Amino acid sequence: MTKRFNTIETLRVMLAHPDIMFDSIQTMDDLNSRFIRETDFIRRIRDYMTNLSDEDRKRVQVAFKTNNLLRNQVIADIAKHDGERLLVFQDEVLNLFRLCEASLHQELTDSRLKSHLDSLRAVCIRLESASFSDLDPDYTEQRDDLLKQLSDLLGVLRKNVSSIESLNQQLEKISAKASYNEQHFARFRQEMFNNISQVYERHIKPVLAFLNDKARLSDGPNLFKVLHEVQSLFERRNHPNIADQIFLFSMSFTSVYKPMSRISAEVERFLRKTRQGILESNAMESSYQLLLSKYEETTTSNMRKKFIAKSYAQESGYVVGLKRRPRPQTYRFSDSKSYLDNFFSEIELRLDDMTRLKSILPESGLYQREGNADERMRRAKLLFQFIDGMRFRPTQDLLAAMHQRLISGFGEYEIHDLLSSLIRISQRFQGKDSELIINTTNRRRYLQLDDKAFYYRVRMLSRTIQHE
Repeated sequence: MTKRFNTIETLRVMLAHPDIMFDSIQTMDDLNSRFIRETDFIRRIRDYMTNLSDEDRKRVQVAFKTNNLLRNQVIADIAKHDGERLLVFQDEVLNLFRLCEASLHQELTDSRLKSHLDSLRAVCIRLESASFSDLDPDYTEQRDDLLKQLSDLLGVLRKNVSSIESLNQQLEKISAKASYNEQHFARFRQEMFNNISQVYERHIKPVLAFLNDKARLSDGPNLFKVLHEVQSLFERRNHPNIADQIFLFSMSFTSVYKPMSRISAEVERFLRKTRQGILESNAMESSYQLLLSKYEETTTSNMRKKFIAKSYAQESGYVVGLKRRPRPQTYRFSDSKSYLDNFFSEIELRLDDMTRLKSILPESGLYQREGNADERMRRAKLLFQFIDGMRFRPTQDLLAAMHQRLISGFGEYEIHDLLSSLIRISQRFQGKDSELIINTTNRRRYLQLDDKAFYYRVRMLSRTIQHE
């Protein structure tokens, strides 16, 4: 066996034994450094070779030798600092191993995204004065540079999405680790909350802002406006093929926005729940410590302190007013005729709603609540069209019934849709010839949707006397 490897053989051995580079890259990322000490690198190689066969040990020893890596340009440079040799790997080699291990992928930051956008803007400015002749090397270099930058940016964004999608697996691992040790659960949860908050603020939100085609930037046009300008420029100069490529890049960037927005919503929901859990845990721990101190006062020899002080109820706030709370009502199935009639009537109404929704709702994205005035107006008209075609039956709580019917089918339903529906229904049943009438009671209830709650007076829908 030769003692010298070429670049292909060296990379083949490195990829066959990737743990050495994985650990080295992780160390550089932890230290926020672009180099690794040669002594640390050699120590990792020796530790790894302990469990290898003699043949594999020889191949690893030759391939990972510093001189071999430098000769084959795997290492870009060897610097010296304080008497130590520092190995600087080629970016292409590091990116290759980052591609093989999702956990080593570097998330996009706001600074890196701005650098990409500034480069695209610069290319766009240079193309305005280009000759657009394939015989001009300056033009061809600028054109190829533009397409390469777009390809690199799209690849980085897609890798970023894949890396962030693995965030759920990391959360599961952290949660499982915390569940094994209940004593350190609070610390694990706090660390998890801090880490995910940093990822959300520093890596997810900048990407969403970067891929937002409606974003207005103070330093110039956003990504999609730059692509539109370049596409128009190539179309005007009779280069339809390049213009079509840029249009396809624009569509690809739009497709990346959808999974990122979904991940952002999941992470935001997780952070909201985690923050609420931390606050509740702190509140319960504080109350428990207060109760424990009050209890310890009753264990002394002082016979006058046989009971926990009444002040605990006032200080904790858990007991005061508890007797005024109504008991939770149980939900029981019944075999009576009236119950079965109401049950099947509700199923019939829900199925009728689903059938009508499929026929009147447009394609996805047309009735989004976020948009311009025309889109919001179309959404409101669709809601009113849905309400006007609804069939109703007498009910003890009209708002609760409407809430359940809207939340099960209408796109991106929110509480303000319920208020709009109530106004529409009130107009429908206010005539003298109406067979149903709305009666407002003094009883109050509340509805909850995500982190929002609506406190309302109960409205009954009953039959009028002439229709009974």
